[in-house]
Amino acid sequence: MFTECGPETARVVHVVVFEEKDTGRHRDGAPFDLQDYWNHPEKYEAAFARWLPHVTVLINAIYWNPHHPVLVTAEELRKLYRSPEPKLKVIGDITCDLEGSIAVTRKATNPSHPC
Repeated sequence: MFTECGPETARVVHVVVFEEKDTGRHRDGAPFDLQDYWNHPEKYEAAFARWLPHVTVLINAIYWNPHHPVLVTAEELRKLYRSPEPKLKVIGDITCDLEGSIAVTRKATNPSHPC
């Protein structure tokens, strides 16, 4: 049964916590193995893009190092924003790895100037 959503439902926030297995995939198609991912990050590539069309706000607060795949590439965001009305409106990069896990993070901010 379909129920029409009223304005009160627009204020609901669904929080989804993604794990490493959701954000990276083995380059040769092998099953994801967390220990292998940490020990051999060169075997893995970014795989988070499949989730981008479904999120409105992305808060990135992961530990990341340059040996691991990025969470979101610049090209993935370009592709997303070519669509007529992308859902993703806000990216909050708490980790602030410049050109790192969120490849379009270009500068750091502070609480008095957060944007």
